[in-house]
Amino acid sequence: MGHRARGLSAGEGHDGRFCIRHLQRILPPCGEAGHGHAGGAPVSAPVSAPVASSHEDLQVQLEQAREQVRRLRMIIEGSAAGTWEWNPQTGQMRVNERWAQIVGYTLQELWPVSAETFARLAHPDDVGRSDALLQAHLDGITDAYECLLRMRHRQGHWVWVQDRGRVYEWDAQGRPLWMAGAHTDVSDRQQALAEARLAEERSRVTLDAVTDLVLSIGLDGRIEHANASAQRMLGDAAGAPLQGRQVTEVMQLTTEYAPLSPLDLTVLLDPDSNAVDLHADLLLVQGDAMVPVDLSQAWLHDDENRLRGAVWVVRDVTQLRARQREARQLAELDPLTELVNRRGFEAHLQQAIGRVERTGQAASLMFIDLDQFKPVNDTWGHLAGDSVLWAVANLLRHGVRDSDVVARLGGDEFAVILAGCSLRHARRIAGELLVGITGQAIPWERHRIRIGVSIGIAAIRPGMDVDGVVAAADAQCYRAKAAGRNTVCSEQKGDGGD
Repeated sequence: MGHRARGLSAGEGHDGRFCIRHLQRILPPCGEAGHGHAGGAPVSAPVSAPVASSHEDLQVQLEQAREQVRRLRMIIEGSAAGTWEWNPQTGQMRVNERWAQIVGYTLQELWPVSAETFARLAHPDDVGRSDALLQAHLDGITDAYECLLRMRHRQGHWVWVQDRGRVYEWDAQGRPLWMAGAHTDVSDRQQALAEARLAEERSRVTLDAVTDLVLSIGLDGRIEHANASAQRMLGDAAGAPLQGRQVTEVMQLTTEYAPLSPLDLTVLLDPDSNAVDLHADLLLVQGDAMVPVDLSQAWLHDDENRLRGAVWVVRDVTQLRARQREARQLAELDPLTELVNRRGFEAHLQQAIGRVERTGQAASLMFIDLDQFKPVNDTWGHLAGDSVLWAVANLLRHGVRDSDVVARLGGDEFAVILAGCSLRHARRIAGELLVGITGQAIPWERHRIRIGVSIGIAAIRPGMDVDGVVAAADAQCYRAKAAGRNTVCSEQKGDGGD
């Protein structure tokens, strides 16, 4: 109860006698003598038997009332509640021992409990709110009085108390006569809530401090939480919160190998789906730009271990991807010609086989072997041979599309992976390259070096492995050399070509 309503009289021990008194008030009175008239003269009715019966009934009812009070006391003691009763009209107030124990005192030490007692114990910031809530109940605005407030413990710290009560008796004019309630020590609960709020605030500050995009998403695709970085990168210019929006509305991912094909993000929220490779070279679409990113995902479960959503962490890996690309290039480039080396060639060929299997699109492999290259080294030296290799590499590089992969496999052997290219188209390209290479006169000192070339072509088909494709193209190149060099040989229709 609030300070204003705390009563004017001293507090008393609340030992159940008050409840018995009120129960007695509602019991029927003891038997009284009845009066009647017989023949116009008053006659007294016998009263002895009814009186005995009334006393017996009263005794039974009193025993029942005492049992109810005993059970009520057990319930109160078991709940560790500090009970109070208060008469708003007289100010009379009673509290039990537990009411005093909550703030570290005995009831005797607090006696008499009064408005001054509460004023001394209650936190000044809570008294006014308690008074307002109590008055709202007394005025009939609320069904019950309830207030969370702080009271000073005997040892000096503050105890959180949940105070609840309601009017249970009114006078003949409808005014509140008696009100009862209880104090419950909820300090542990409030401490746990404070610690939880602190932990939540620390987590929020930590998440907002990281540059990664962190999103908590429900299984329906709706964003439940977004950290500051996600809000900045994915939010609109007006700063509208991301919470509540569908992730597909604010975020679009694609891949480096298919940048024009957006990924279906909803499949990421299906634990049984592996349609999206989180380890692929992902790109986050930002207007006209595409930012290289990595995405990691962790599943969220409820208290019953049922899946309820996921947390996505999206990291900008622009610099990392660039360093990886540089390292890969250094590891996969031929230092003389700056073409892809054999290691890089095999990796690209494996990717080409995978694309053929996924899309069914045609692709071809071209093997190129220089004719009579050894005499160049023997006659003019290895520097002259390097000059020839560089010239051939440059012609191959500019003789095919940017999407094609040109590789030097070692010595005087080259290869070209032609994506989306049938055997017929590959033969046309090979013919043009043959003309270009054989017609080239490479200056060296006062001489001009000419070189011949043999080219073999094989189709890249689903189900093949790297060695199988290489062997097929190499066989066609061997056929070209056996046919007299300076020629092109390829698989025919019967060999699986076009």
